[in-house]
Amino acid sequence: MRRIIIKIGGSVLTDKNREQLIVRQNVIKRLAKEIKKVKEIGYEVVLIHGAGSAGHPIVKRYNLRGGLFKEEQRRGVVEVQEKLNELSSKILMGFLEEDLPLFRVTTSSIVILRHGRIKKIFIDPIKQALEYGFIPLLSGDLAFDEIRKIAVCSGDQLAFEIAKMLNVKLVIFGVDVDGIYPTSSLEGEPLKEVSFKGLSKLVSKLGGSKGIDVTGGMRGKILEALLHPWYFERGGEVWILNMLKEGMLIRALKGEGTFTRIRP
Repeated sequence: MRRIIIKIGGSVLTDKNREQLIVRQNVIKRLAKEIKKVKEIGYEVVLIHGAGSAGHPIVKRYNLRGGLFKEEQRRGVVEVQEKLNELSSKILMGFLEEDLPLFRVTTSSIVILRHGRIKKIFIDPIKQALEYGFIPLLSGDLAFDEIRKIAVCSGDQLAFEIAKMLNVKLVIFGVDVDGIYPTSSLEGEPLKEVSFKGLSKLVSKLGGSKGIDVTGGMRGKILEALLHPWYFERGGEVWILNMLKEGMLIRALKGEGTFTRIRP
């Protein structure tokens, strides 16, 4: 059984243009059906979701991106945890309606950061969830940092680190556009394919996110990929596709549809 990591962006699951948490329940229900098909065609899935409006506006409001250095920021940490719990719970129940048992693994409980980068990750709960027939569910989150006390652990960074520890060769990023466009204006067609070596040339042309995003949007994803050359050296691929479009995930796995493949 081939193992893959699917990271569903916060821009897919929530309205990132809103300060309050607006969850797209219809999208969760549809994606549950699609991931059920993914399982049926022989894939083992690790699922990561972005924070979207459950996290980014609060992190920005309390300036948590830079670390924990003021008393009132602790309130922001709690607010992020509460909203992430709400979003994750809606995903858990939405998937359960399709008889897909998710097992939530709280990122902040298994990760230790240093300067915002993952230094340690306790992978055993994820391995055991897979072994016992669950789909592990993680998210971007705030986590303890050895230098900053608290820092953002993005779902994008998490995806690569889990890929390393589980020897995963395919990471799929579900976003709200059709892939990587050659310019930030999103005009024309997205790139069908780009090599790892070609990524660095694209960075300066790419924008961030249409909503509030403290992790850098599409540009952040490319920068994160560039920090993991080992993943591509051992034959790993990253696909970036539009998960707001019905059926795109299944079509991509069948080699169809419009999306961007980042290859070694």
